[in-house]
Amino acid sequence: MKHPDLLLFHGQLLSPPAAAVALGPDVSLSSIPDGAIVGHRGKIVDLGPTAEVLERTTPGPNTRMIDAQGRVVLPGWVDPHTHMLYADDRLDEMELRHQGKGYLEILAAGGGILKSMRDFRAAADGVLAESLLERLKEAVQSGTVALEVKSGYGLSLEEEMRALRVIDRIAKATGVPITPTLMAAHALPPEVDRQAYLKECDLAATQAAKAGLAKAADVFVEEGVFTPEEGRRLLTHARQAGLTMRLHADELAPSGGAELAAELGAASADHLTAATAAGLLQMAEAAVSAVVLPGTSFFLHRQPLDAERVRRAGLIAALATDCNPGSSPFRSMAMMVALAFHQNRFTVAEAITMATINAAHVLGEAATLGSLTVGKRCSLLVLSSHDVRDLVYRPGAQMTWAVVESGRVLIWQGRPTEEVEAWTIS
Repeated sequence: MKHPDLLLFHGQLLSPPAAAVALGPDVSLSSIPDGAIVGHRGKIVDLGPTAEVLERTTPGPNTRMIDAQGRVVLPGWVDPHTHMLYADDRLDEMELRHQGKGYLEILAAGGGILKSMRDFRAAADGVLAESLLERLKEAVQSGTVALEVKSGYGLSLEEEMRALRVIDRIAKATGVPITPTLMAAHALPPEVDRQAYLKECDLAATQAAKAGLAKAADVFVEEGVFTPEEGRRLLTHARQAGLTMRLHADELAPSGGAELAAELGAASADHLTAATAAGLLQMAEAAVSAVVLPGTSFFLHRQPLDAERVRRAGLIAALATDCNPGSSPFRSMAMMVALAFHQNRFTVAEAITMATINAAHVLGEAATLGSLTVGKRCSLLVLSSHDVRDLVYRPGAQMTWAVVESGRVLIWQGRPTEEVEAWTIS
């Protein structure tokens, strides 16, 4: 390397460990109070105290120089659970819930996921792609540098494959690392019987894996949706097809989802607000990660997953937005960090660890993302603040000063760069 592509200096570097960690009192962030990071060809090639890094670095005329001026520098957020691809909102349901209607009651009346299914099927590919692109831009604005996006609103073989193609289209158009997940088993569509749809889900997993359009499969194991027995059958087939196994589990009631995730050795079980203590312990013993979704608890006015339950179980836990049209319309991981602190009672260091290295671990990307480590992607979030606690002290405030994804500056001084503004569907 003659001259680096990027040199950030005078930043307050804070980072979780290079590998995922179970939550607890030992979780902390390493700190370099006046630090510098050198990026080249999309990766971090050097970091350390600014004075030392500058001594061994020779910037060139094309080196992007970033003087952080003492601002906090973190690994960029990784969002490991989103339903960001959908056609329209479900604003009416928000008011119904405020009147006391329950999630499953709305679903049984044809609302919820089934309403999103109808909207999705009626929308053209271009409309779906544009809506996903706009949500992705908002996520990047908050500091997200990698994320997962699920299918799950098509609820047929043809429509689920269409969803995965739209996700792939946006990933290629933006270059943002997107992990595509097949979630055909999100709800039971009304036009087919149960057994026929289970077979359709199996076929979707086979085709999605063969086409390289999905890396994982997710099943909603919950009362009124899919049973643990059905989840076991669907996820076993998905694993045989070559997909990683993930579950929506125990969100509304103890449904055996955590125990099933442990039995199968899934990558994660997500939600878990109603999981049993035994189920959480089994997950930890089987090295299954928990994905905490505080936005959903907030939006549905439900009891959140308490941090102490996660610590007692010894779980590797990640944080995600659960971005979706009905129960968590959030796109900001910074907001999730704040909610995790105030609502779930995680510490600031735990919440940041959950939103970075542990989230990357859930997506199988801990070797490339999630910490400020030489050899990993040069994917950074520079806060507008000099104190990381402002993330939870001022929730909802504009905290993003700069975002770098694999060496590309996507947000600069709080605004999208020309590259982001130029993102279009092709």
